[in-house]
Parts: sequence; structure tokens; C-alpha cells
Amino acid sequence: MGAGEDISFDTELVHHFGCDVVILDPAPEGINHFNLLKSKIENHESLSLNNLETKFTYRIKKDQLSKLKFIELGVWTEATMIKFYKPNIGDYYVSHSIELFKEHGEYIEVPVDRLSNIMKSQGHTSIDLLKLEIEGAEYKVIETIVEDKLDIKIILVEYDEVYHCKGLDYLKRIKKSSELLLDNGYKIAHSTDMFKRLFVRNDVFEQISAQEKAKKRA
Repeated sequence: MGAGEDISFDTELVHHFGCDVVILDPAPEGINHFNLLKSKIENHESLSLNNLETKFTYRIKKDQLSKLKFIELGVWTEATMIKFYKPNIGDYYVSHSIELFKEHGEYIEVPVDRLSNIMKSQGHTSIDLLKLEIEGAEYKVIETIVEDKLDIKIILVEYDEVYHCKGLDYLKRIKKSSELLLDNGYKIAHSTDMFKRLFVRNDVFEQISAQEKAKKRA
């Protein structure tokens, strides 16, 4: 969830593994980027990313586009229209946010819904891999995942507040959010210095561990 102007992770899942991928983003930057990529691929043209962190050329093919679904909807705690605040930290950062940048004052209004509702509308009873890159809304969305007891095997979270923090209170919020998942059946399989975290559900973690041990014995 969350596209912005970089959906390389999403398209690589399709390119390498043939996964069915759903991207959720109601903001214009995400919508425009997806439409640009789709147009380029359909016309057999390339599209590259070249920002502060990424140098990458999309590898998804025209016949794989049907595996990639884009929904112009954000994820929150309920179905409503909500304010997405415009960033004010330079032209290089374009992603709007529900929780961040409020002091700037500029916003757009976009549709959002609860993840459980979105899954039902798409006919999904489970999610293999959920990526949360949603500019500060991850705290609330993780709470709904636990409250609704959603069947999600792996959760990738970028705690975006790290990049826009004022003071150290964000560390308490990240700790509380992480502990909520740990207390409800997940393990932290990986974490970076900037709190990009990989949570794997306990049963899936044990299954993967057993497979790895079997490979080593073979």
C-alpha cells in the first residue's frame, strides 16, 4: 500500500514470481505514476527511477500488467473522505499524508476505507504479503489488522515518522506498534536502522525455518 512515484517493489513481485499484486493509493502522485508506467509498458517503452535512493528501470512486461491492480483508495480505520496533507520538504518528496505535514496546512480530500472492508470488496480472505508505506498512517492500520484478526502472513512496515520526527516520542510509538504485532503472533524477522521492519507470522516463520533446515541437511 502506498505507491508514490516508486512501485518497483510491487512490479518486481510480478516480474519475478508472477504474483497478483494490489496497489492502494488515492493520491495524485501515485495515480499519475502508475498510469505513466502502464502507458510506457503498453507502448513498449522503458521507465526509470533516479531519485535520492533508487536507480532502477522497471522490468515488468506488457503481458504481466494484468497481474497488477491499482485501486484509488487509501487505507485507514473507516470508510470516509479524509484530508491528505501536502509535504513541504522540497520537490523531491511528493507523498501526501494523513498524519504528517499538518502544520503546512495544504491538503486534498481523498477516499479511504478499513483494510478488512477493502479485502471483502476484492474477494480476498487472506493476504500473503502486506507492504505498508503509508506516511504515518501505519500505526492506526496495524491496530485495525489486530482488531479484525486479519489473515496476513507477512507484513512489511516503513515507519515514516522516522524521517519527519520532531523529538523522540516517535520511538515510543514505533515500540508500541511493534509490540502490538509481537503480542499477536508475529516475529520481527528483519529491522533496519531506520525502522523498516519485516514481521512474519509465527506459523509462517516456523515453516520457513523448517524448510531452511531441511535444505541444509540435504
